[in-house]
Amino acid sequence: MKWNLFPGLSEMMDHMAPGRDFAYRSNCVPQPSANIMESEEGFRIDMALPGRDKKEIEIKLEKNILTISSSADKNEGDGYTRREFWAGPFCRSFMLSDRIDAEGIRAGYQDGILSIHLPKHEKDRKPLKREISVA
Repeated sequence: MKWNLFPGLSEMMDHMAPGRDFAYRSNCVPQPSANIMESEEGFRIDMALPGRDKKEIEIKLEKNILTISSSADKNEGDGYTRREFWAGPFCRSFMLSDRIDAEGIRAGYQDGILSIHLPKHEKDRKPLKREISVA
């Protein structure tokens, strides 16, 4: 027997997208959540991809557009009563600034979080400290 803790919400979601169970975004397309941070050296994108194998994740850069995608679909027959972590195919793109050193981009995946490091070109890095002479 499956328990339905939120019957009104479940009925509404079933009506909006029969047979699917995922968190709804404003455009009704499931996408993994991402955090973007800037530091002196560059930017970092952290994307929540729980339950994925790093071999399922594809990252491409073309004409300053960084695209992260996966065609893996782990939603079918998984036995969950409710699943809010999106485990189906997705595609997410980010427009990169010309300040990014494309040759230095690197990525890592650990504990369900994909981290992409986007270094700035040397000339675009701001020093944290500098000496100012007194005239």
